[in-house]
Formats: sequence, structure tokens, C-alpha cells
Amino acid sequence: MSIVIVYCITIGLLNVSFALVPELSEQTVQFGVRVPPAFVDAPSVRSAQRAYRVRWCVIFACILAACGAVLVLGWWANPGALFGLMAASLLLHFGNFYGARRKLLRAKSDENWYAGYTQSLVADTAFRRAVRAPSLLWALPALVVTLAACAIGARAYASLPAQVAVHFGLNGQPDRWAAKSLWSVFGPFLIVLALTVGLGALHLNVHRLPVRLDASRPAASQARAAALQRATLQSVWVLLAFVALGQLFALLPVWGVAALGVSTAVAVSLSTIAFGVLITLVLLVRAAQTARRVDDSARASVRVQRDDDSFWVGGVFYWNRHDPAPIVPKRFGVGWTVNFAHPVAWLMLLCIVAVPVVIGLLGGGRR
Repeated sequence: MSIVIVYCITIGLLNVSFALVPELSEQTVQFGVRVPPAFVDAPSVRSAQRAYRVRWCVIFACILAACGAVLVLGWWANPGALFGLMAASLLLHFGNFYGARRKLLRAKSDENWYAGYTQSLVADTAFRRAVRAPSLLWALPALVVTLAACAIGARAYASLPAQVAVHFGLNGQPDRWAAKSLWSVFGPFLIVLALTVGLGALHLNVHRLPVRLDASRPAASQARAAALQRATLQSVWVLLAFVALGQLFALLPVWGVAALGVSTAVAVSLSTIAFGVLITLVLLVRAAQTARRVDDSARASVRVQRDDDSFWVGGVFYWNRHDPAPIVPKRFGVGWTVNFAHPVAWLMLLCIVAVPVVIGLLGGGRR
């Protein structure tokens, strides 16, 4: 039951993250719609924000009620019920986001927001040299936890049975086994170690990623981009450290190192990872407030950022054949996304999809 409660907490965090969507975006990008500075406080924008929050409250209440029903009716033993709640949360909240986006697009067209403005693009060629990534010491906790876990597992390796459990049901009982090997014993930490190496490569090359500045407020958007770059790297390192620690807690009883029951260990593991997600959200939301609001000079400017809504499908997916960059900053929130019209982007996505497939083939065991 403790595992299920942690799953419910995870679902709650997932829902809360959607409540933060307006706070993660600049005022000039609302629900994936480009808004001229003079219209960021327009009645139609305020109305869309209020409607989004009201619908979010309704969705969250329904998800909470569904979680309660799962617990009361005893469906918690069925993993499909819990993962179904996660899928329902994603679909309902994205529908809420898409509805707010459509409302703003209609208002933008009906009220002719861009009439009288000069649409522009700006770039700062010195930005990449001027902005420094955070210290690589942020990678130290994740690396230390991963190496410590590998050392603990290596010490227990010789005493493990020929067949080791590689998957457990919600009742804490093993339901899948595999022959003892480096992969079946250390697989989760080898994945974390690979992620650490990949994130380290991103950390060292983050200055090469494209940055999009707002033509109506270039200095402010530059400060915001720098803050988000740093916070994104810091938060991902923090999350990776908590993921590694959570994996360690889950595997200690499997390795025979701790006397904890598997259900308790998994509950502690998931709680640790959920706490890492919470800290990550706090770091990102704080950074997203940097230069978020539009000042009076930007509101009075006749130069505005180019209206690029047509390149963002659903406000989320970027499709621009004329853009040579395979990776671009996200439309809203933090981090980067791919240009789906670029062939390199599809190659990158293929590699990402191939990783879990290979992991499944390597780690698959008998039931």
C-alpha cells in the first residue's frame, strides 16, 4: 500500500507541474501563443488564464477522486490503474492547455494584435562567449552516489544467487528473474552513469545551443535565457542525483545489504525521486521568474518579436524547414526541443527511442 501512496504523490506532482505552466512562460508567450508586449494584460489574455486555472482545478479534483477510488476499491494492485491515472492526467491537462491556446489564437486574430508593429528578429553573437555554464561540481552528487552504489553492489555480487529478481509487482513480490550478470545487477546504475556522461557533454557544450531573444526586450530576454540555461543544468544534475539515490534504496534489499522489505524499499526509492522532482520544479520556477514580466519600455516599443505561431504545432512541436538548427529553445517553460522538420532531429529521436528498446532486450528476464 505504501508504494501506491507514493504513486499517488507522483501523480499529484505531475498535476501540480501543469498548474505552473503560466508561471514558466514569459508574458510574451502565453500557452504557446506569441503575444505583443502591449497585449500581455489584455482582457482576452486574462480570461484565458482564468479559464485555464479553473479547468485545472476541476481536473485535479477529478484525478484526486480517482486516486481515492483506486485505493478504496482495491484496484491499487493493478499497475494499469495507476499508470492510467498518469496518462489521464497528461491528456486532460494538455487538452486544457490546448483549449487556452485556441482561445488566445482567436483573440489574436479578431483583435489584430500585430497591427502597426514591426516584426523583427535580433541576435547577440557574443552571448555564447559571455554566458558561462554552472560549475561541474553540480555533477558531483550524482557521480558519487552512482559510484558508491556500484561499489556496494560489487561487494555483494559474489553472494548473490544465480538467478536475481529484476522486477517486482506492487505487492513487493518478484515477478521477473534473470541470470546473474553485470547488467542484471548493475543495470540501473550503468544507465545513470551513461546519463551522467551525456549530461556532462551537454554541460560542456551548452553554450553552443541556440538562444532566441525577444526583439521588443533583447536585454531582458538575454538575462532570462542565461538564467534558464544555468537553472536547467543545475536542476537536471540535482534530479539525476536523487534518481541515483532512489535506485540505490530500491536495490539494497535485493542485494541483501539491507533488512528492509522490498515494498518499503521501493516506497522509499520513489519518495526520494519524487522529492528530487519537487526540488527541480522549485529551481526551475525560480529561474523562470527572471525578467519574465514586460516593462513599460517594451510595452511602448513598435518593434516586436516575429509572430512565429505557425511554426509551433499545438504550441509545443516546432516545425520549420527554413531553420537550420536541429535543436531550439522550447516555446514555453525551460529547456530545449527539436526541430521536427530537420533530418538530424529525427535521427536524435530514433537514438532516444532505441535506448529503452536495447535496455529491455538486455535486461529482459524470465517470469
